[in-house]
Amino acid sequence: MLELNAGVISGELRLEVNFPGRPGARDVVLQWLDSLTRTIVTLAHEAQQSRFSGKLPENCVQILPATPAQTAIYWHSHRLTSTYHDQLLLSLSGRVDSDQLREAFLEVVAAHEALRCVFQPDVAERVHQVILEELTPEWRVLDLPGHLQVEIDADILDLAAADRAESFDLAKGPLQRVHLIRVGDGDYRLLWSCHHLITDGWSVSVIIEELLERYAARIERRPPLLTPAASLSDVLRSRVVPPGSGEWLDGLLVGGDFPRLEDATVACDDPTLPRQLTVQLKKPLCLF
Repeated sequence: MLELNAGVISGELRLEVNFPGRPGARDVVLQWLDSLTRTIVTLAHEAQQSRFSGKLPENCVQILPATPAQTAIYWHSHRLTSTYHDQLLLSLSGRVDSDQLREAFLEVVAAHEALRCVFQPDVAERVHQVILEELTPEWRVLDLPGHLQVEIDADILDLAAADRAESFDLAKGPLQRVHLIRVGDGDYRLLWSCHHLITDGWSVSVIIEELLERYAARIERRPPLLTPAASLSDVLRSRVVPPGSGEWLDGLLVGGDFPRLEDATVACDDPTLPRQLTVQLKKPLCLF
């Protein structure tokens, strides 16, 4: 006899199983729980995919409604692709380790869910932001040594214009890319392009400050002096996500090919439930 209790605690599904303490029971229950959790994850992805006309990325970890501003930007971007293409040009002086700078930028992306978002409408044309587990931005390194300053300025302007003409794929991403340009000894330009769906004027300064701190920390071989980033999903869930339903659990245990307790244990007349296992799904499901 098994007793299964399930509930959502702090946004995570918690499964608690009580079972008889007979020999071999724990291993069978663990196997059953593994099958159950994999089935839940599969059902969650299938339920979510059915709401979208396009295929969702395999490494999706969360899907949230876009804000009203993001929704307007999304549809307007399809008419004028370059309208919301933001660019920032920074001058860097001194010795720059391009590999360490790139790794620092990847750390920033990993720390902020908004920088790992792509956008897709559902079948009702409601726009959603899809948070990916990993989304590596393009990083391009160029050399312009031996040029006159006026030529360097013209080349960078041409590069920025060509980059603006290269649109972002809002459904696949990444929605940002970086050019690190060496224009001379100890003289660099960093051209960061991103879509306005994932950044704004206030967040740009936060991201650049964090990038420089993470880069300095890597060069100096110390932990970065940063506070943890706020969770985008927590903020949006508290403001714009409608209450969810339990429909995704429908049919969960129907036809499930799970191992049975009696298959691997000896018979026991003891009906008590002295053992307990708890499994908590740490990885977020793609659910509202």
